[in-house]
Amino acid sequence: MGWKSDILQLTLLQKHFQFLHVSIKSGDEASWNLTAVYASPRPDGKKALWQELMKLTTKTDTGWLLGRDFNDIKDKSEKHGGIPPSDKKCALFHERLNDCKLIDLGASGHKFTWRGAIDHVDFSDHHPILVHLYEDQHKPLAKDFKFECSWISESTFKSMMLAAWNSDLGMLQNLEEVQHQAKRWN
Repeated sequence: MGWKSDILQLTLLQKHFQFLHVSIKSGDEASWNLTAVYASPRPDGKKALWQELMKLTTKTDTGWLLGRDFNDIKDKSEKHGGIPPSDKKCALFHERLNDCKLIDLGASGHKFTWRGAIDHVDFSDHHPILVHLYEDQHKPLAKDFKFECSWISESTFKSMMLAAWNSDLGMLQNLEEVQHQAKRWN
């Protein structure tokens, strides 16, 4: 989990082996809670997780955003490839969401946050998730930037990327510069 400490104040409320539960405050805005989950793939672990989340439901009196990886899906359309999920498992996950009075916010952009398996650790195979908390934050975006995996095999791409990356800048600024240079390079 990452954030800009000059913009957001995070307070750890609960640390559990399957989640972090924090309070977030930005300036004069009301605080809200975020629970970042990485659920056990085992049924007994999932059951224990949802028992803890149910307890948080009764303690939370502010806005609450819950997300990350539940190792579960609500609907078969949320999975691509591999062993098809059972209707029973999907129904149980849906029931647990309802029991905690949680609402699926929906999504736009990439249908899946995860793609394939990584065979080396120099990059993540997950798409980042951006949540807009306030309507006025929605700004029309320029044409989407699409990174092409084939670029990695081009010898000039790596040198362009290394030249664009500046260790004195923050991650976001570096990514924006690499994006800009990649558009010119392509």
